[in-house]
Amino acid sequence: MQNLKKWGFILLLLTSFSAFGQGVHYSQFYALPITLNPAFTGSVGAPRVGVQYRNQWPGWSAYETYSATFDTYFRSAKSGLGLYVLSDVQGEGFISTTEIKGMYSYQLNMRNDWTVRFGTEVGLGQKYYDWDKFVFLDQIDPITGETVGVDLSAEERPENLQANYVDLSSGILFSSRTFYGGLSLKHMNRGEDGVILINQSRLSKGIPLLVSMQFGTQIDFNKGNNGKSGAFISPNVLILKQGDFGQVNAGAYISSGFLFGGAWYRYSWTNQDALIGMLGFQTGVFKLGYSYDFTISALQAYSGGGAHEIAVSFRFDQSNYFKNRVRNFNSNDCLQLFR
Repeated sequence: MQNLKKWGFILLLLTSFSAFGQGVHYSQFYALPITLNPAFTGSVGAPRVGVQYRNQWPGWSAYETYSATFDTYFRSAKSGLGLYVLSDVQGEGFISTTEIKGMYSYQLNMRNDWTVRFGTEVGLGQKYYDWDKFVFLDQIDPITGETVGVDLSAEERPENLQANYVDLSSGILFSSRTFYGGLSLKHMNRGEDGVILINQSRLSKGIPLLVSMQFGTQIDFNKGNNGKSGAFISPNVLILKQGDFGQVNAGAYISSGFLFGGAWYRYSWTNQDALIGMLGFQTGVFKLGYSYDFTISALQAYSGGGAHEIAVSFRFDQSNYFKNRVRNFNSNDCLQLFR
């Protein structure tokens, strides 16, 4: 019976999130911001390298996601360039996704310390479905929960188990000393990532458009060197909408020199989802954050656990070589949360 519960839970996850092309959403969305909105590309004014790892519901081996990013800024061209690589493994390898994307942003300085950034993103993706690992309902004994071989299922194996697609996205970001607001549109061309055919037509209708909105402010407690923020709190809201799925993250990030942390509440459109706690430290160019999602939805009845997430970045605007070059770049807005 325990096996039946396990397979039922995994089938629920795959059906709810994977089969319809839902994207990856990090709890530490501010750690590698170019993955959230391409308009953040180059937003530190110097080279930045980051890696991020997420393990969601580890007790069930449900989702493991790895991301790596690089972005930099060219002041003479008022432009940023970036690169983003993602690997996502779902359900012990049932579905594996690999993506590589390039970003470009342009910064327009306006009056009264307002800045507008425009960003665009072009990428290639590949999704692989390991058919031999899938378990269908006609393979599960309703009494014992035991499974039989994949060859005994009535489901027809697709001729091709790999989908390749092009992915296009864009974004815009407004910021001032006291407020920021951003909007990004991901998967604008709805790239085809499905392989299952019904009457020679794909079951999938492409990756649903992901609309992301980011809002927040920054309250400074004191100023550090060169007028930059030393200690601050940043209340913020993230709203995501993709297909029938939606979520709202609301909370605050607080930094005081060496240490930083934060807490958020995530509401998934129709029900409460999770409480998120984060703690980290930064020294020189190095920054590390760890967060954990405490599940508070009906899924807490399962023993799969919440979600662990680790983000590491190297901000070279903090190095001696770049400090003088970006002396005023990061002091005219409230985007320290994303740096």
